[in-house]
Amino acid sequence: MELDSYLDDFRAHNTQIIAVTSDKRPIMEATATRLDLRFPMLPDPDLRLAILYGVLHPMEFLPRPATFVIDQSGKIRYRYIGQDVHDRPPAEALLEVLKRL
Repeated sequence: MELDSYLDDFRAHNTQIIAVTSDKRPIMEATATRLDLRFPMLPDPDLRLAILYGVLHPMEFLPRPATFVIDQSGKIRYRYIGQDVHDRPPAEALLEVLKRL
């Protein structure tokens, strides 16, 4: 996963990466192990976070890939909602967003 290879750069900006997945915990844990991720993942099988953050596809009832930068006060400072599983902003673009905060 691209973000994992930039983890030290994100940490230098006092940033915590957290991935949210619609998978149930056992599948999520297997994925994290298989990808050797160094950041936490949260399961959202009931899609509560997907609904809360407005990333649930209205016709397919599946969460779209999304990236948020949320500051320490809880304010969303950057939001990107992709059209499909491959539509995600590059890590370099996210680091540029962090530099401007």
